[in-house]
Parts: sequence; structure tokens; C-alpha cells
Amino acid sequence: MVQLILKIKSSFRTLLAGFFLIMGLSVQNSVFSATVGDRLIIELNQYGFTQRQMEVYLLFRSVLSPGGGESKPWLVGESNWQESVQEFRNDMMIFLETRRLGRFQPQNLRIQQANQKALAAADKDAAITGAFKRLGIDRWTSLRTIVKVMQVDEYRRLKDSSGDKSWLYEIEKKYVVRRFNGTGQWLPIQPTLGRKPSAIE
Repeated sequence: MVQLILKIKSSFRTLLAGFFLIMGLSVQNSVFSATVGDRLIIELNQYGFTQRQMEVYLLFRSVLSPGGGESKPWLVGESNWQESVQEFRNDMMIFLETRRLGRFQPQNLRIQQANQKALAAADKDAAITGAFKRLGIDRWTSLRTIVKVMQVDEYRRLKDSSGDKSWLYEIEKKYVVRRFNGTGQWLPIQPTLGRKPSAIE
């Protein structure tokens, strides 16, 4: 009788341990499969920028470039992740420089025309339409991003026309660049579903 009771207790403990192991794995898988809304990827001095901002910015930059809407849109993914972060880093240093100078503000008419161009490109390209929906690009996001693209573009044109080839290097010296943990690799985000960190707009 005693041996039978001991066997029952042993079997119960084994069953209980298996139950908690399964529950633990279930919780762990839920954590790793949780939807990521957005994440901070770089910090320039005290200014943080997120992956959503990068994806939206590079998409609009490609659409609004000469020939935009016909050329291939810049869609951030695993294959171009490092290049995307580098391009975005450089352009945001320029953007912060335009903010510091308080210049290069585009006229409202140009902003509205650019917005119409972006919307027309989305109507013609399913990939752009999909990116708009996934990234939750509304009118406010569109206009704010267009202003950034135009400011950076105008600053680049001015500096390139001056013949000074070291201007970007001089800007880089003003900023301490920080890459956040985990941003060495691409990670799919769903801004309309998951949590979003705060960042500079």
C-alpha cells in the first residue's frame, strides 16, 4: 500500500512538472511572437528615431525623388536593412541641422503637391499601398515626412552646389550616434497593432 501511494505521488509530481513546462514554453513563445508596433533604432545626441519613422521616410524619399512613382520604391527589409539605417542616419543628421538653422522650410503649396504625388504613387503600386496600410500612414504623418524629405533635399542641393565635399563629415562630428540593442538586424513591425515608443517628430 505504501509503495502504491509513493508511486501515485511520483506520477503526480511528474505530471505537474510537465504541465508547468508546457505552460512556460507557451508563455515564452507568446512573448517572442508578440507583435512589435515600433522600436527605437538610433539616437543622435538626445534625439531618438524609430524604425517606423525610417521606413516611412525612405519610402517617401524614393517616391518623391525625380522620377518617383515610376522608380522602385524603397521598402525596408532584411536585404537592405544596414543600408537603410545608414541612409536614414545621414539624412536625420541633416534634418537636425536644418532645425538648428531654422531654415529650409518648404512652401505649403509644394508640400501639398508632393502629398498628391505620393498618394498617386500609392494608387498605382500595390507595394506602396501595402506599406501605407501596414505603417499606418495618415495625412499628418505624410505631411510631416514630406517636410523632412524636402528640407534634407534642399540642404543637400545647397551644399553640393557649393563644391564643399566635406560638409557631411563636418555635420557628423556634431553628433554622437547610438544604435539601440537588437537593431543590428531587421525586424518586421506592425505600427497599427503593437506598442510604439516615443521619438522626435
